[in-house]
Amino acid sequence: MKDLFPGYYSPSDEEFSELWQKCTFIFDTNVLLDFYEYNDETREDFFEVLEAIKDRLWIPHQVALEYQRNRINRIKKAESNFNSAEENLNEIIQNIIKAFKYVPSELVEDMIKDVEKVFNSFHENLIPLKENAVKVDGADYIREKITDLFTGKIGELPASQDELDLIYLEGERRYKNCQPPGFKDKGKDKSQNKDNTKDKDNPYTHKGLLFKREYGDLILWKQILKQVESNSLSHIIFITGDNKEDWWRIEHGKTIGGPHPELTQEIVDAGASMFYMYRPERFLEFAKKYLQQEIKEKSIQQVEEVSVSNSLSEPELHDTFSRQLSAIDGYGLKDIERLVAAANNPVSNIERLVAAANNPVSSIADFAKQLSVTEAMRLTNIDKYGFINNIAIASMRAEQDRFTASVNQTIESHNRFIEQMKKQVAIPKQLIPNANQEIDIESSREVESSED
Repeated sequence: MKDLFPGYYSPSDEEFSELWQKCTFIFDTNVLLDFYEYNDETREDFFEVLEAIKDRLWIPHQVALEYQRNRINRIKKAESNFNSAEENLNEIIQNIIKAFKYVPSELVEDMIKDVEKVFNSFHENLIPLKENAVKVDGADYIREKITDLFTGKIGELPASQDELDLIYLEGERRYKNCQPPGFKDKGKDKSQNKDNTKDKDNPYTHKGLLFKREYGDLILWKQILKQVESNSLSHIIFITGDNKEDWWRIEHGKTIGGPHPELTQEIVDAGASMFYMYRPERFLEFAKKYLQQEIKEKSIQQVEEVSVSNSLSEPELHDTFSRQLSAIDGYGLKDIERLVAAANNPVSNIERLVAAANNPVSSIADFAKQLSVTEAMRLTNIDKYGFINNIAIASMRAEQDRFTASVNQTIESHNRFIEQMKKQVAIPKQLIPNANQEIDIESSREVESSED
């Protein structure tokens, strides 16, 4: 049965080991462009891996062409990231103040002073990084390295316009039937700019050939199939930052691992015996295992952050941010304040205690965990540049630790009150807040990590 449906079977451990030892590694354009947004350490780690497999690298001509066409825009984006980092410092402080409006003001003021010191130090460290970054009109050491790695390992330009037109014709049929890859890019050449004018880069020409951007993924896929057929490639690993369903096997809205079954079937029919796909951060993780490469975890983390942020369109980012804000708004800070007030203030009667217990948050600990996750996610989407987010979240967690200590101090008095009331009134157990459970901020970070 596996021979009939190869796309629905994941390789075994032995097959994965064989694949990594024998395969040709093929990279998508987005992976190459992401190098412009890595810090030096991450970029060096990634390049060392590519050096280790230099003899087994290959990219389609379409990937090389798209890299050259989009390189300047990505350099500009990297420059804007530095500018945004500086501009967003004050905004992050304001967001922290809003996030902790229920915390005593003197604690927030102390925290802001600490945060400003961190930000000032950060700004000083940012300056040399910005100065050393690749400039639009300067030398591009990143391109020089990529050129060195892939010279002689690039596929052929389409032979004629007729070859491309046949791909476009086939693409119309495939996209209509949601056959991968590229059907999620349908209509890309008709996209509108913010000023409601047609994008001047859609379509474009190269060496007299007309390229339609909505078929870019299909063109590069056809070039991969051609390489498999003409060079008898048997083992293929494709690395892409694209997260759309026209590349990956997705069930019930979740990626369950591996390429879209139709892609596996098509490349096997072309002559390959094994095919698999990785996002760039997963590629680095498994390079540690199968290539015995030393790669720092923080490098893998930044690769993931950059890849994820660049794989989302602006509408998708806006939609994600809006949904997270709605979730936070729906959480009910008034209810949270009521719970905190019940823990900190003398309770004069049993009704107020029961009202606090009926809060949707089942316990103070659950509240802390949920707040840690949602607030971290919200800050992450306010600013896509990874290390800014880390500073904001670290500052937020430091304040949460203070808040945790404050709440824990009140729990003892809260418990004493409960015991006193138990002696006077029979309170149903389900209405008594779980005050004995201490807040575990470390657990909340594990929850955050698992949800990512």
